[in-house]
Amino acid sequence: MVYPEDFDLVSAVTNQLLQNKEPRTVCRNRNYTKDGSVIYCEWYNSALIDESGRLVSILSFARDITEQHRTQEELRQREQEFSTLAENSTDIIARFDRQLRHLYVNQEIERATAKSPSEFIGKSNKELGIAPDICNLWDEACVKVFRVGKQETIEFNFPTSDGTTYYQCRIIPEFAEDNSVETVLAIARDITEIKQVEAQLRQSEARFRRVVDSNIIGIVFWNINGEITDANQAFLNLLGYTRDDLFSQKIGWQTMTPPECHNLDEQKLAEVVANNTNTPFEKEFIRADGSRVPVLLGSALLEGSQELGVSFVLDVTERKQAELELQKQQELLESIIKTIPNFLYIYDTEAQQNIYANAAVTAMLGYSPQELQDRGTEAISSLIHPDDMPKLIVGMQRLENSTNPHETDDIDYRIKHKNGEWRWVHDRSTIFKRTPDGKMKQVIGSVLDITDRKKAEESLIQQNELLQTIFENVPVMLTFLDAQGELCWVNRHWEQVLGWSFAETKNRDMLAEFYPQPEYRKYVFDFIQEASQKWGDFKVKVRDGRIIDTTWANVRLSDGTFISIGQDISDRKRAEAELQQLNETLEAQVALRTAELETFFDSLPDLIFVVERENMRFSFVNLPFVEFCGFDSRQQMQGKTIYECYPSQLAEQFYLENMQVFVSGQTIHFQENFLVAGDAVYFDTFKIPLRNLDGEVYALIGTARNVTELIQTKQALSERTEQLEVANQELESFGYSVSHDLRAPLRHISGFVNALKQRLISTEVLNDPKIVHYIEIIEDSSQKMSLLIDGLLALSRVGRTDLIKIPIDLARLVQTAIKLSKPRTAADPAENPDSQVEFTVGDLPGVMGDPTLLQQVFSNLIDNAVKFSRGRTPAIIVIDALPDGTIFVKDNGVGFSMEYADRLFGAFQRLHSQREFEGTGIGLAIVQRIIHRHGGTIWVQSVPSQGATFYFKLGPTISNANLDS
Repeated sequence: MVYPEDFDLVSAVTNQLLQNKEPRTVCRNRNYTKDGSVIYCEWYNSALIDESGRLVSILSFARDITEQHRTQEELRQREQEFSTLAENSTDIIARFDRQLRHLYVNQEIERATAKSPSEFIGKSNKELGIAPDICNLWDEACVKVFRVGKQETIEFNFPTSDGTTYYQCRIIPEFAEDNSVETVLAIARDITEIKQVEAQLRQSEARFRRVVDSNIIGIVFWNINGEITDANQAFLNLLGYTRDDLFSQKIGWQTMTPPECHNLDEQKLAEVVANNTNTPFEKEFIRADGSRVPVLLGSALLEGSQELGVSFVLDVTERKQAELELQKQQELLESIIKTIPNFLYIYDTEAQQNIYANAAVTAMLGYSPQELQDRGTEAISSLIHPDDMPKLIVGMQRLENSTNPHETDDIDYRIKHKNGEWRWVHDRSTIFKRTPDGKMKQVIGSVLDITDRKKAEESLIQQNELLQTIFENVPVMLTFLDAQGELCWVNRHWEQVLGWSFAETKNRDMLAEFYPQPEYRKYVFDFIQEASQKWGDFKVKVRDGRIIDTTWANVRLSDGTFISIGQDISDRKRAEAELQQLNETLEAQVALRTAELETFFDSLPDLIFVVERENMRFSFVNLPFVEFCGFDSRQQMQGKTIYECYPSQLAEQFYLENMQVFVSGQTIHFQENFLVAGDAVYFDTFKIPLRNLDGEVYALIGTARNVTELIQTKQALSERTEQLEVANQELESFGYSVSHDLRAPLRHISGFVNALKQRLISTEVLNDPKIVHYIEIIEDSSQKMSLLIDGLLALSRVGRTDLIKIPIDLARLVQTAIKLSKPRTAADPAENPDSQVEFTVGDLPGVMGDPTLLQQVFSNLIDNAVKFSRGRTPAIIVIDALPDGTIFVKDNGVGFSMEYADRLFGAFQRLHSQREFEGTGIGLAIVQRIIHRHGGTIWVQSVPSQGATFYFKLGPTISNANLDS
């Protein structure tokens, strides 16, 4: 039953009990099951002692911990794998608690700071003496991650013995079970070479935490009704009860068991009743404080009883926590592997192929992890550059022969991308697994793409050559000085300006040559030592004895030396003197022009002012503006803010208007009014932005014109227009009423004339020519009156009809109007064989309008054209449109003189007698009113005996395609 290798352990534990050395023991060992398989068990053994102190028997309980052992073994293996990855990472990895103290930091920190990881644990960056600017940047980022729970990335530089090292750090939140941020994981990468277009990677590991809680087995006695009759202290401690609680029957099976476990308990109780025991199972108990504890529970009936039983309770919290910890560590490992941009691989030296690659290989080489693995043993030979294979092989051999278990190999080589491009990479590898005899079996490595760094190195060489060429040929003086101010190097322009070659300066005090006076020389030396990077002007004595004007700026380098940049400004100094004289002249002229402009602005009736953007201060006001604002002089306003010149409410209004101009950069135009002596004064105001040479708005100029009289005139005109509209409506109503009321008498006249005519015919009096003539005059006059009334009604309807606007095809209206005119034109040839009418219809646009009213427009215009073209052979009538949408109807009729054009569209206005051309003179008045109701205009052009052309234009036109749709 006991596994052979564990037999000695079991014997030793048993002897301790038999010899009364220990009252109870706990032992973990392997056991065989009935089917021969091996399981891991944890045995709880207690020695039963009688009253005389003699050992009676040993009571042992066991629980199966195979699953827990497997979980712990898997966790240990995961920790080993991740630890190997982290120890070979080129990144610095650290974990911080909410007080920003180091909980963990990997070995890479020692490379950067020369401090061991143990020196960091439990300390913050400030306590470690890190520079304040780095601490502040770091602390702000960590605090933000703790607050918002999202990853942050920062960059900072860190001084080392090799110079300044630049880092890019990703700060990643790590969440607790309640989804709050418990810790943050920081991964800092050395990007010094990236700053020079070169990168090196540090990968880190996370420190895994294991929580180990001690397990004490609990024993509880019960009856079949669920009452707890007795329990040992381990059980009471597990659930938080006291023995007094037990004796007072505060503990019961139902009170300890969560509702969801009742059915399971009943099943297991039935199993106990049937078999005297049950298979151990997991459940939860409710503690005295209301919390729950997971347990492994096994029960059995007491021997000889069917109502009393005993249960063995084992706290499995440790195992649950181990499983949860394993899951958290697994998720953390997967998160880091997914986040890190390095290509990680595991290479099997026996199979001579990759057996693992993370997803970063795709971004680096274009292959998926599976594609890389599918290449098998050819992966290295086909992807590594042939010239780099020898150093790769040497690196592998060095790893294999090394006695250092933590030996790493760093190598740069070229590898082929899937697209055929050669990429430079940096590979850090170490032995991951060895065979039982100690030979290398698997190698784990981290690959970083350094193609950009290699290109940067080549570019740096070219830049150095370019800089050397520039330094030698740049038209400024360049020199390098040591800490004592001695010359170390000068460029060609320095030699040309100052007259000394660099070789001649050796063993000479050049400061004394250039600045003979000691006090002045000390002043120059102090200026160099200050290295403020500001320009300073100095007079220098050159080799031929001349004194020239120069300007210099000095920069201190990191090694304490200086670089000085100088220019010969002798010509500039002469130009400045001339410019100063010119400026004095110009300033006098500007002052004169300014006075002239002020006089001009003061003579204008407009109010003119300039307001600065920075502080809303008046920089200029003219006298009319000063007087209107109630001040006595310009000086009382200029230089003051709007808040100093106006009440707060009015100043706030002006502030908002001014800010609209400053922010938008656009001119604003508006009307405003103010109460002056109880009367409203109206102003038409412009506020215009003023821009500097960079296009930035720095101020505004405002003009305000008094338009009070214009406003009053407009108001009077508006009132007059309203009165005219009312009068026009009354006139239209009156015309409609009059024309309607005249129809009844007219019908009576026509009826009685007809009756009189019949009467005269019957009495044979109608034979008198005069009587016939009189009757015809009455009939003609009656008919003419009827036509006039019809025209008056039509004119009235045009103004009263509701206007309906829809898309209209004007060509269809024209064709309809032509057809309506044909019965009259077709009858003409019989009366006058020489009368013929030819119609020409052009490409007419579509418009929005009332089809009924516009039909009347074309009918009236075409009827007029036909009527006044009688006698022409042929009569030609053209209906067409101009490019801008203007429509016209043109004829070659009698025409008229343009001096009568204004009368043409008046109601009942005629230019020809009734005898020459019939009509009422109402048709064109109707046309004009319809066009005006459409928001259009109509006009006419004519020459006597050469015809007339009527033009009219409506609203926007519509394309034929849109009209069809």
